[in-house]
Amino acid sequence: MSLVAASWQADAPAYVLATVDGGRAIAVLCTPAGRWAACNAFPDKSSPTRRAAEHELQKLLKRGRRGHVLEVPEDCWPVAQ
Repeated sequence: MSLVAASWQADAPAYVLATVDGGRAIAVLCTPAGRWAACNAFPDKSSPTRRAAEHELQKLLKRGRRGHVLEVPEDCWPVAQ
């Protein structure tokens, strides 16, 4: 994994988006409970509304998996190299 550590200013969004070696997108975010979660991200499955995104997430969650919907401006996603 190329991402070793990240830091940001206190007023910055509480998430990190990155692309690991091989091109897989990942997200690290602060959950509503105040804990940090790291996971695969699916930027190609963007949705027009939060409700639509939550519906799409339910399709991806199987066998006890958990997930989060994160609202991110389109220009913030990492560019594949």
